[in-house]
Amino acid sequence: MRNVIAAAFAVAAALAVGTTSASSAVIKTNWVEKVAVAWGGSYTIYVREIRITKTTWRARVGIVNRTHDTMDLQYGPTRQGARTTFQHGPGIWFNGPIPGSTLSGPRHVDAASVKPPLPHKLLRGRSWFATIEGPTAKVAKDRLLRIGFAWIQHGAAQYPTEISTTHQFRLPRRL
Repeated sequence: MRNVIAAAFAVAAALAVGTTSASSAVIKTNWVEKVAVAWGGSYTIYVREIRITKTTWRARVGIVNRTHDTMDLQYGPTRQGARTTFQHGPGIWFNGPIPGSTLSGPRHVDAASVKPPLPHKLLRGRSWFATIEGPTAKVAKDRLLRIGFAWIQHGAAQYPTEISTTHQFRLPRRL
């Protein structure tokens, strides 16, 4: 009887070891950033937590539009007159080395998954909350990182303004 119990315990322990998830670090951020806009009102950015494993990162985020108008969120391919440019969207944004140069500039790792998708127009009084997820491999290990969302342009403003957190974080040293 003892041998049967010992064998059952050994099998259960082996199964438990086989089903454990990859080690991860959870950063309980609970960031709430309110940003006033020139055309009246404000929008609020939320980042509840960031979970990082050796292969992926995941963040629970949101935006609430309390401005006096619809927010036109620009990301992905964007027409600018006769040309089309690509603006990075939800993901991890940071300053880092520019490939083939000695200079440093804006870099990003776009989320591979955004559920539900970020709308291109966020109506006045509406909100968007989602989970964004992407690969950890291209995220700079030695840089200050922030969560970025999109770019916003209102009316005839000359340049779009980025929507990203002012809070920053670093990747954990060990995972």
